[in-house]
Amino acid sequence: MHKRNVAGWILCGLLALMLTGSAVAKFMITSESAAKMPDIGWQPKQMFALGIIELASTLLFIIPTRLSFLGLVLLTGYMGGAIAAHVRIGEAPIPQVIIAVLLWIGYCMSHPDVFSAAFGIASKQRDI
Repeated sequence: MHKRNVAGWILCGLLALMLTGSAVAKFMITSESAAKMPDIGWQPKQMFALGIIELASTLLFIIPTRLSFLGLVLLTGYMGGAIAAHVRIGEAPIPQVIIAVLLWIGYCMSHPDVFSAAFGIASKQRDI
């Protein structure tokens, strides 16, 4: 396996851990976080559904099958929704943008065939 692939899998794994933590936090709503939900346009009862969506998308993304690309696309859409929610209330969506970009970077590093197909570049990968 190429060093770039390993680095990509490590990055994907770290992002998956972070997103899993975020999803689990949505299952455990505290009174403090419930008070902030209306400010961003969400009701506390909706957070459980968001947590399920985030966790399911993350699982699809991290499990190495053909469905991992679907997980990537779903997480990209999920992060797009997070970006829109933060822009709507006047907050800078910098963390959400960074996470979305890192998801794609990690995926393209661990799946160089996707990068090659997207940009029409011949893959010159070799095993070490």
